Amino acid sequence: MRPLRLTPYPLLALLLAGCGGATTEPAEIPALAAEPTLESGFILGVRPLAPAPGSAAQLRLVSQVVGAARGAGTPEAPGAVEVTIRLERGGRDIALIEPAGAWMRPGQRVRFTPGARPALAQMASGA
Repeated sequence: MRPLRLTPYPLLALLLAGCGGATTEPAEIPALAAEPTLESGFILGVRPLAPAPGSAAQLRLVSQVVGAARGAGTPEAPGAVEVTIRLERGGRDIALIEPAGAWMRPGQRVRFTPGARPALAQMASGA
């Protein structure tokens, strides 16, 4: 059996390959939009969310969750509605579950803020 003989060039190549390896610095991750952009649109429809027969406790729970998500001052909202909105940019339709509001009616112009906690607000000029 022949002894293994290394020449300096392959050994040098191995050493240099190890020098250009991974760095300990974390790679930069592209930042997501820091602030959500406001979008305008109008209400296409409003549908009350009625509880199933005999589930008043479920309605209270949904009202409390909607109220807490919206940051309402009282734990119980007057009722929840599904609001369908057409956004002006791109013509997309979205649906949100919101606490019922007297201002919510088809044709009403709204301001929508997307994100983890989407927000819907009435605009001054409505239908």
